[in-house]
Amino acid sequence: MLKLRQLNKPILVAISRKSFIGATLNIPDPENRLNGTLSSTAIAVYNGAHLVRTHDVNEQILEMVKMAEEIRRNI
Repeated sequence: MLKLRQLNKPILVAISRKSFIGATLNIPDPENRLNGTLSSTAIAVYNGAHLVRTHDVNEQILEMVKMAEEIRRNI
């Protein structure tokens, strides 16, 4: 992410339900990967992602992004 940030362009992440989440958490069904999606997306936002593409646009995702941004700004 650091190298991407050096380009001074917006960064889009599309982590939602990805196979690496399933492999890491041993969750074969993509529909059941919300927790992995939330944690991976939070790390990406904290590290500078500007845009998030997700399958699950809901309060959990919105609150997680808001918290990650706030933590990044204040630490």
